[in-house]
Amino acid sequence: MKLILSNIKKTGIYCGLLMLFTLTTHSGNVVKANESTPEPTMAEDNGPGMRKVKDFVIYKNERFYCTFPSVVKSEGEYLVAFRRAPDKVLLGGWYDHTDPNSHCVMVRSKDGENWTEDPELIVAHPFGGSQDPCLLKLSDGTLLCTSYGWSDMTQEAASQLKQPLYFNNGFAGIGGYIMRSIDNGKTWQGPIYPPSLPGTVYYNPLGKLYPAYNRGALYEGENGRIYWVVARMD
Repeated sequence: MKLILSNIKKTGIYCGLLMLFTLTTHSGNVVKANESTPEPTMAEDNGPGMRKVKDFVIYKNERFYCTFPSVVKSEGEYLVAFRRAPDKVLLGGWYDHTDPNSHCVMVRSKDGENWTEDPELIVAHPFGGSQDPCLLKLSDGTLLCTSYGWSDMTQEAASQLKQPLYFNNGFAGIGGYIMRSIDNGKTWQGPIYPPSLPGTVYYNPLGKLYPAYNRGALYEGENGRIYWVVARMD
């Protein structure tokens, strides 16, 4: 796997975000503050630093396995996107990182503690599970959400597709894609597929060269470019 810094041109200026509370990963099927994480150490009472205030649940649904949260502040709201998949344990199965039914959703909060109960769909890819949503709010108010996906298929089915196909343990990689919203996440456009990196040899199940991908967030620079550290499969 090779990491390459990619960028997209956009007119605008850098818009930063400082969160005054921490949002971390899941425990079971609950997206919440991680209770096992040690409390951050304050250097001085009157100096800069961070302290834990309290734990609270952002979203919980016994039927779903939720993980990989990403947060931004936009138009007076906190927006948390995360990957959600059916809890296969209920059907005698197990949790899996690559679930063909996984999709990216989002919840909202005005105060950071009280959240919408029903998640809003960002993307459910028609050909596979969507993973690891990463949000970025641009200086013009546009929201971007990156993701990537895996298609569940048999070895026989994979052998019938355009080769070489990146195929591992029953899943073929779709590659990365980007969702875009201009109304604060109420509706989304996409998926928008980034170009493949130089030297890419693998194809995805759609017969296209493997698009660049990464689970890391985008970054808007002062020069108006959107930077994204991306990877390719070698």
